[in-house]
Amino acid sequence: MKAEKEASVRVHFIVLPQVYLLDLAGVADALRNANRVAGRTVFDVEYNGVESSAPTSLGLPLTDLK
Repeated sequence: MKAEKEASVRVHFIVLPQVYLLDLAGVADALRNANRVAGRTVFDVEYNGVESSAPTSLGLPLTDLK
């Protein structure tokens, strides 16, 4: 019997201007840890925004948003 390929779940974070870093990083880190424990990519994470860069509530920009 062939082993079926395990599909990953695509997760899109919509990053808005003035996002709180803890709100974004807390969830993203939980998904990263789930991937680490599973030993594979269970959650395929993508960061999206209205523009390619968004300032956080601390003034630090998040860049390379899709």
